[in-house]
Amino acid sequence: MTVKEKVMKDYHSTHAVMYERPASVSFTVIDVLPFLRGQKWDDKALAFVHAMRPFYIRVTTGEEKCDARTWRVTVHVDEKDVIQSIHQEVEVGIADGWRFGSDASQWAREVCGATAR
Repeated sequence: MTVKEKVMKDYHSTHAVMYERPASVSFTVIDVLPFLRGQKWDDKALAFVHAMRPFYIRVTTGEEKCDARTWRVTVHVDEKDVIQSIHQEVEVGIADGWRFGSDASQWAREVCGATAR
């Protein structure tokens, strides 16, 4: 017996449907927590970063090592520790017509106007 992968219509519910990881995944970076832009990097901002369930956190004024760390949240701050942007390295499911995470990012930019990288 084969198990059918859930599709988007299987998640309609008035309560909760257990999420199933898709068979094909890739990786990309997405902007998160846009309401924190312009705010000071402090314990309150960190409290909201917690909501992203990061494995790692990096706060930087610009320099970044080019290593991939899934679920890492990067907070870009200026010289006064004011948040300029926040992004998270994520795993994404591969939808029809996509081969890589870069395809997901391109779709997000073109169709949704998102700032995915």
